[in-house]
Amino acid sequence: PPPDRPKYNSTSSLYIDSTISRPCIDEIIFCVSVVIHDRIEEGEDQVAKDHQQLRERMPDCFNIKSKPLLVQLDSSDASEDTIFQSIKSIYSIAEFSAECLVISLLYIERLRSITGLHLLMSNWQPILLAAMVVAQKVWDDKSLLNVDFSLICSNYSLRDINELEKQFLGLIQYNVSISASLYASYYFQLRTLCE
Repeated sequence: PPPDRPKYNSTSSLYIDSTISRPCIDEIIFCVSVVIHDRIEEGEDQVAKDHQQLRERMPDCFNIKSKPLLVQLDSSDASEDTIFQSIKSIYSIAEFSAECLVISLLYIERLRSITGLHLLMSNWQPILLAAMVVAQKVWDDKSLLNVDFSLICSNYSLRDINELEKQFLGLIQYNVSISASLYASYYFQLRTLCE
């Protein structure tokens, strides 16, 4: 019998570690962090031009004052790395689905477009927390309770988180529906933007 010949593949193999149905969590967190950082810079530039009018429209519960999202964070830092570490820390403890991060960002964009409010150094953390609370309740079958988030983000009491969620829902006019096409479109735009 003739010896076995090696088999060759005539097509190239592609190895993809992140898809829309199974996104790589570190890539998603990075992309979301970059967009949030850019929105904060835009907001701070806008506030510098029209300081008083923009500050008056922000509900008081979204003013960070002395409550950073996580105890180890500096409340005055909004670098991409700080935002990344904030989201990564919450995600690693809460373990909600990766899609919730994209939906959180969609909710933040919806908040900005409906209200005209801006992400600022003084409000990005409570807004992000409120968006994540709402996103995981809407998207995940088994969602965390607000008391769980008060344990993860110990600077925020259960009352604080309840108020954040209530105000956030009011500001986005209780419009929490995200179509599959909107999610897919935003997911791919997010990935393209961050590449």
